[in-house]
Amino acid sequence: MDALAAIALSGNILQFVEFAIKLLRSSGELYSKGDLTRNATIQESISRIREIANEKMNQCNEFEHKFRLAFAGEPLPEEVRRNDALILDLCSRCLEIAQSLQDVLERLKLPSNSPSRGWQSLLTALRTVLSEREIESHVARLTEIKSTLASTILSSLS
Repeated sequence: MDALAAIALSGNILQFVEFAIKLLRSSGELYSKGDLTRNATIQESISRIREIANEKMNQCNEFEHKFRLAFAGEPLPEEVRRNDALILDLCSRCLEIAQSLQDVLERLKLPSNSPSRGWQSLLTALRTVLSEREIESHVARLTEIKSTLASTILSSLS
């Protein structure tokens, strides 16, 4: 076997060992706790995101209503209306992504009534490892929306 093939083979073996270790760690945590700490933390963040998004949507709607009452039915100024529309859209997208992420995480919970908890832990850990990219994609999209939302709110204050 030539040197490059040996290096490639040892690299593949190391990747497999790393994958197996990650799988076994996740499986052990699932077996003992029923859920992964990381997933539980993400679930808590999703709940907070939903609260904030709904709160911001309500604030935008209340502001428009109060403005119309104070100014005898006058429409909101164009700039305010554009910012509110953007904020409402971002909050709506945030809620959609949060729901999608919630659905992914629900699939990754260990069934509580499983007769063979050890095997179910291993299978759930495998699904979790294989779903990492999907979870990271959702988190990245939420982070991007957070950044856009923050800059939109800051620009509306000036």
